[in-house]
Amino acid sequence: MQSRDSKYHLKKKKEYKAKSADRREGTINNQIAGYPLGRLQVNAVTSRDISEHIYVLINQTDLSVSSVRKAFDVINSAFNWAISQEYLSYNPCNRVKEEIKAEFRSLSAAEANERRVMALSDSQIKKLEDTCRTRNENDGMYKYTAGLYALFLLYTGMRCGELCSLKWKDFEE
Repeated sequence: MQSRDSKYHLKKKKEYKAKSADRREGTINNQIAGYPLGRLQVNAVTSRDISEHIYVLINQTDLSVSSVRKAFDVINSAFNWAISQEYLSYNPCNRVKEEIKAEFRSLSAAEANERRVMALSDSQIKKLEDTCRTRNENDGMYKYTAGLYALFLLYTGMRCGELCSLKWKDFEE
């Protein structure tokens, strides 16, 4: 017989899409479990522990800001769940939430400024054009169905999202 908590967990797990649940599990395994925070008893975790953990993650060069943000969100959600189940009465994330969110905003802005656009060389452009225009021998149709879209993006400088949001009226005006 399942306890009330395990039934609740099963219900919540069904609410998440499979990829979201996998992503959360990966976040727990990769950014929480192997760290000192992951070995603390839940009721012993302090705001300082949360803050230190997030700054340890931020200082790792292989993690993006979004990965660290997801780790914080998972931790915060776990504490909120524990409060809703009356296991805890306090979420230690609350005290440091604004400071950490401000840090994420700052890091995201810095990350955006540091991104470099990598332009294709002339030989890479030629290879892309040739590949996009490749046709099947048996029926003469384009081998790559998205090839013409790629060329459109290449020639216009448009972003993928901009192409996807185009409407016919954009062409007719």
